[in-house]
Amino acid sequence: MNPPFCPNPKCVFHNAREADYSKHWYRYGYHNTKVVGKVRRFKCKACHKSFSERTFSVHYYTKKNLDLKAISMAVKRSESVNSIGRQLGCNWDSITNRINRLGRSRMLAMQKQLPSLL
Repeated sequence: MNPPFCPNPKCVFHNAREADYSKHWYRYGYHNTKVVGKVRRFKCKACHKSFSERTFSVHYYTKKNLDLKAISMAVKRSESVNSIGRQLGCNWDSITNRINRLGRSRMLAMQKQLPSLL
């Protein structure tokens, strides 16, 4: 995974396209997490801020990975949030959080596809 842009809003490469940003970062080691184990880190050459590969993931800043496909299918079947939480062994707040994250990522995907449809 290569970072598509710098996550620092004050950096000149924050709104850069992936092709423009490809030479403006370098690998900066790893850190261990309880959730997924080893996670690669990067550092921006312009602003010198470091970030991880999870920064660009739907699972960013989560303490537990949940099966997003199962959550999505359960929402399509109109299951309640409590029911989904019981099935996956977690709190309803976690399910609500993942539903919101899925919604935002799908809206972004639709926004990127819209120009090609017009």
